[in-house]
Amino acid sequence: MQTANRLHTLARQWARLLSCALFSAPFWIQAQPVYPYNHPQQAGAADLREQLERLRVLGSALFVAAHPDDENTRLIAWLAGERKVTTTYLSLTRGDGGQNLIGPEMSELLGVLRTQELLRARGVDRGEQMFTRANDFGYSKHPDETLAIWDRDEVLGDLVWSIRKTRPDIIVNRFNHRTPGTTHGHHTASAVLALEAFTLAADPKAYPEQLTEVEPWQASRIFFNTSWWFYGSQEAFQKADKSGLIAVDPGTYNPLRGLSYTEVAARSRSMHRCQGFGSTGSRGSDLDYLEFLDGVPMPMPMPVPGQVLGAASAGGDLPASQTVPQGDPFAGLDISWLRLNGGSAVNEALRRASEAFRPEKPEAAVPALLEAWKLMQPLESDPRVAKKRSETAELIRQCLGLWAEAVANEPLASPGDSVRIQLEVVQRSAAAFSLESIQLMDASARALEQVEKLPQPLAANVGWKTSMVLKLPDDLAFSTAYWLQEPGTLGLFQVTDQTLRGQSESPRPLTVTAVIKVAGTLLPLRFPVVYKENDPERGEVYQAFELVPPAVIAAERPVFLFSGNGPESVRVSVRANRDQVGGRVIVRWPEGWSASGDPSFQLAKKGQEKVLEFQVVPPPGNQTADLFLALEIDGKRYPFSQETVAYEHIPTQTLLRPAMTRLAKLDLAIESRNIGYIMGAGDEIPAALRDIGCTVTLLEDADLRPEGLAERLGRFDAVVAGVRAYNTRDALLGAQEGLMQFVENGGTYLVQYNINRGLVSENLGPYPIALGRGRVTEEEAAVQLLAADHPALSSPNSLSSSDFQGWVQERGLYFAETWDASYTPLLAAQDGGEDLLSGGLLVAPYGKGWYVYTGYSFFRQLPNGVPGAFRLFANLLSLGH
Repeated sequence: MQTANRLHTLARQWARLLSCALFSAPFWIQAQPVYPYNHPQQAGAADLREQLERLRVLGSALFVAAHPDDENTRLIAWLAGERKVTTTYLSLTRGDGGQNLIGPEMSELLGVLRTQELLRARGVDRGEQMFTRANDFGYSKHPDETLAIWDRDEVLGDLVWSIRKTRPDIIVNRFNHRTPGTTHGHHTASAVLALEAFTLAADPKAYPEQLTEVEPWQASRIFFNTSWWFYGSQEAFQKADKSGLIAVDPGTYNPLRGLSYTEVAARSRSMHRCQGFGSTGSRGSDLDYLEFLDGVPMPMPMPVPGQVLGAASAGGDLPASQTVPQGDPFAGLDISWLRLNGGSAVNEALRRASEAFRPEKPEAAVPALLEAWKLMQPLESDPRVAKKRSETAELIRQCLGLWAEAVANEPLASPGDSVRIQLEVVQRSAAAFSLESIQLMDASARALEQVEKLPQPLAANVGWKTSMVLKLPDDLAFSTAYWLQEPGTLGLFQVTDQTLRGQSESPRPLTVTAVIKVAGTLLPLRFPVVYKENDPERGEVYQAFELVPPAVIAAERPVFLFSGNGPESVRVSVRANRDQVGGRVIVRWPEGWSASGDPSFQLAKKGQEKVLEFQVVPPPGNQTADLFLALEIDGKRYPFSQETVAYEHIPTQTLLRPAMTRLAKLDLAIESRNIGYIMGAGDEIPAALRDIGCTVTLLEDADLRPEGLAERLGRFDAVVAGVRAYNTRDALLGAQEGLMQFVENGGTYLVQYNINRGLVSENLGPYPIALGRGRVTEEEAAVQLLAADHPALSSPNSLSSSDFQGWVQERGLYFAETWDASYTPLLAAQDGGEDLLSGGLLVAPYGKGWYVYTGYSFFRQLPNGVPGAFRLFANLLSLGH
């Protein structure tokens, strides 16, 4: 497979345009939790008690899988809540190659969305989150292909780094390393690499460059988290020999939360909204299974006294001979503070803090917590201790009822701007307390400004506020996702700074370190500068404060299509991020393309936009070219567009990306221009069709009501069902008869791919058709034209094999597996070494019209301006017209 994701290829070109660094900063552990999407967290007494119990355990687990949504939230919730160990989910990718059921974000923007959903999930199940630099480049059929594209050694090094960084006692693989080719290649590859990293992480000769930041570490055990899914069915799992497995029970009830871990897991799983993974919690015993793979041998697991054992998670009770005793994956391992020299004193202080804690007066635990915090300081060379010390400082803050925040007057600012910051500190306990100092810092922990007139004693429940104006240094780096900062490859994000690797998010651009004095002890707390506003519907809403360029540029469209030889308009928009900003647009026109237009701009107010228009003349023939844009302001060049990912369930994400668009010259004819579109999981095909002169009407559920549907649809030349429409639009069940009548009356109905489970109707077309899971993942796989003289391949555009050049990411997915003889298969393709698949494009006449099912991934090709994909799609729409 060659590079298919255009953005990765273009990133290499974009890098040559960059003249300013985004950032380079060491990772730091903040004492106050990351702000969630609506407000800073202040825990109640039950949560404080649970945090205190977790402090007393110095054990950890690393759960390894390939993608966001691969993790077993049941097991993570059980490990973090019941065993109280630090539990990290290491997702090798950020899920860029998946689909989005809730919006238009794809590729890198989808990866940003899924990253935030994972962080929200971990906020529910109390786990931690890390990533490698591996990119989700799309479906892979074998781990060998996956590892070649990822760059095996680099991703293996990231797993070694994660193990050395988190020092897990146990590692748990979600997938089976012994079954290559039976599931997504990313899945198997994650297990293969984790098993290898289990040993390599302890070897000082492996990845020695990491040892300036971490030390070798040998985890005690590695497991495979098996389940009935790996056996093919629940019935097969019931019959399987489980003598080599241990069972744990995520159905255990946690009275501090008022939930079982299976209920917690369902809430966590439901945060994966863009994947449609809303889940319902279950109650009662529900077992999960672990197979020991390597490491310190497991002692014989002993049943839990008084508990009935069985296989609830396998869909029913096991016979007595197959009963699996519940065990403990940490059996025989010391995961207490006693494992460390000097840990005994810490353990004793935390025991006294636990005894002193009172729900109605949590500050009673603070003296012992302060003692534990000080005793941890000599042990901080161990990253587990450094993390526990940070968590102890946070728990002290929570027990004191201390509210501390720094709020900027605007969500965005540019280096060189002045920002007003409102600081507020309130302590809501009876403890003697003073605010000693407040220091503002940048992402690299460089001191920027000190708040004056401190120290300040603080009375109980009396707020202290101050406001200051901070002049931002000109050399501050812009905010963006760190893994998108440098040019990468198809399989690997480039992250030069070793300390950033693995982190979920970028360091915040502005932070505050506040030092408080309580019981004679100086305690530093660190928290980010944020922005908040009052939303009329949601009330107080927080979002991150970000640093952006003084102005940004964006093309009006991701692709500009030229169907003739004359000049056409290319419009770009410049938006100001500060008052009084001006300069000129710099455009590097591709060879063979010519343009004219005034590139200058002047904007008076922040948020103001100006649209600049260029008249562009294309070269002859079918051609595509990438157009890079930049702004020149005061002698500096800014090649950035600014994009936002905003949903209510995640914090708003502001990203800087290469400012670019694609120019596509098409020799294209189309006979059907009035299109009805039934949106499914979300795609950008409607915009692409409008770009070639079609009128596109998005059909809502009310438009699909059965009564008189065929007549209402009669105003369209063709109707298109978007990707996964039959998986996501319940209205299609009642609309199917009317849609078929529309075809019979002379219309064209084109259905794009659907997955073969969860269909709202099994009757996708006028004749029987059964979807399979077949796909062709190699985007350059040869495509055979099975019926070259068929009108779908010959009119109004005469197609050839050249029309399948330049496709991105894949040929197609979820091809039809069987179909009625009334359908004609038009194309066939195959991945290397596999059978030829001909169910990717089926057409059938029905009455006076035409029906089309296609698994070919037009939803990726058209937004990327692939000429041949446009020509084929135009032919399909034009059938019968």
